[in-house]
Amino acid sequence: MMNALTSFDLNIISALAATRTPVGVSVFSFITDLGGAVLVIPITLFVCAVFWYRKELPYAIGLVASVLGGEVAKNAIKEIVTRPRPPVALHAVVEDGWSFPSGHATAAVALYGFLIYATWKFAPAPWRMPLTLLFSAIILLVGFSRMYLGVHYASDVIGGFAVGAIFLWLGILVGKRLSGRDSARG
Repeated sequence: MMNALTSFDLNIISALAATRTPVGVSVFSFITDLGGAVLVIPITLFVCAVFWYRKELPYAIGLVASVLGGEVAKNAIKEIVTRPRPPVALHAVVEDGWSFPSGHATAAVALYGFLIYATWKFAPAPWRMPLTLLFSAIILLVGFSRMYLGVHYASDVIGGFAVGAIFLWLGILVGKRLSGRDSARG
């Protein structure tokens, strides 16, 4: 089973490395930053400030639980699993640390997934679908960017999505419970 997974992962990342272009590396380096701390932290703080301003503090706490919880869990899992990154020869950018799960994929689901939830909860109806499509695209593109740049295997990204989804769900649950609103309505 593990040999099949390793073969699957290496085939995908090798195929992507073979199609890589300088323009692609530039574009996907920008996209990957959407799931990195350099943007995830300020976006999270900005959205928390918006929730605070709107007197929706429970949802700010839920967002922090989603993003921070995903980060803590991702770090713990990386230290337990200790999976090496793909071979350096396949890297388009410099990256270090353990490979599983992808932290960028985890953060993308935890943050942008919560933004999808908040969009459907608070945004005017005409904005809901466009914002949902935008945030969904960011999540998927961040995951793809990690493979395209050669710093994560497909299974790392899938694992990151799963960890992010767990903490997204917990963050939403925290926001609902702290708001005192019936979960069937919200």
